[in-house]
Amino acid sequence: MSSKQPTLREKLAAAEAELNRLRKMARTPREPHKTSLGGVIQEIRESQSMQLRELSRKSGVSGGLVSRFESQEDANPTFNNLVKIASALGVPLWEIIQRWEAKK
Repeated sequence: MSSKQPTLREKLAAAEAELNRLRKMARTPREPHKTSLGGVIQEIRESQSMQLRELSRKSGVSGGLVSRFESQEDANPTFNNLVKIASALGVPLWEIIQRWEAKK
């Protein structure tokens, strides 16, 4: 039995479909990682109807760093950045850590 190989057109169509799927995923807001420290911070920020840009401005931590932390692309923020973020949210750092520990 011989299996039919996909044509170049079929391969291109499949690649385009995959690219469109990935683009859609990139535009879809991600749920916070509920059990991560960044997820807890994201939940607090969103509960205050605070945009990421506003948290960045208030904390002095770049928006890119905050975003990577919330999405767990950077799961190891510095202590100083955590203190700045907690202060900007108006929540003591110990409370954020306590919420995180409770979710583990």
